[in-house]
Amino acid sequence: MRVRAGVNQIGKQPEMRAVEDAVTAVFSRYGVEPEMTACVGGIHSSPRSWHHFGMAQDYTLAAVPRHAHTQLVAALRAALGPPYQVVHHEGSHIHIECDIDAYPEYRRGGAA
Repeated sequence: MRVRAGVNQIGKQPEMRAVEDAVTAVFSRYGVEPEMTACVGGIHSSPRSWHHFGMAQDYTLAAVPRHAHTQLVAALRAALGPPYQVVHHEGSHIHIECDIDAYPEYRRGGAA
């Protein structure tokens, strides 16, 4: 996995390791090495973004054939499941967050 220059990973939470493993596995099905474009902090649309808490990552879709975007996103959703949410920003990137507030049965650091 590549990490774009300038992407801050200081403060990344342990829950995000599962994301990196899933992203690497799924992108490899399409012959693409994933590139992380955002992790901790940065400028995001909400001050409550999970990026500010080390619980979100973005990956570019630039190297993935456009016709495969929907299938790739579906494969990531299937690989991760709750409490992870995969948001497809059409034609641009995917945002993956660990939304632990939405799943009270989830315990920090591991599954329920």
